[in-house]
Amino acid sequence: MRELGFDRVTVEMISKEAGVSPRTFFTYFPTKEAALLILPSGPSTEEAERFAALPGSDPGTVLRDVGDLRARPLEELPFSRAEVAEAARIAEAAPTVLAAVLAGFDCWNANSSH
Repeated sequence: MRELGFDRVTVEMISKEAGVSPRTFFTYFPTKEAALLILPSGPSTEEAERFAALPGSDPGTVLRDVGDLRARPLEELPFSRAEVAEAARIAEAAPTVLAAVLAGFDCWNANSSH
């Protein structure tokens, strides 16, 4: 299906390939764009509290610690670099996917703020 491009692939095609009905597909995903977005969870309350208790107030240290806090959940995702790169190529070529990715990260950021 890659050769068709994201815009020409239908939910029916995806469902058939996955061996499920379109109705089942829509039980798990509201749109075909959403099927590409598996975002990590935000930091736990415990992790956020540990972060808040860390010493240091210089911007470099705080930014490094924020980066570490936000990166940990990304490390748990079961995707290879090649799969992430492929998803990025799809998002770059399909404006609806890029919009969904950006909205997904926006939600992830909002849900990660404790």
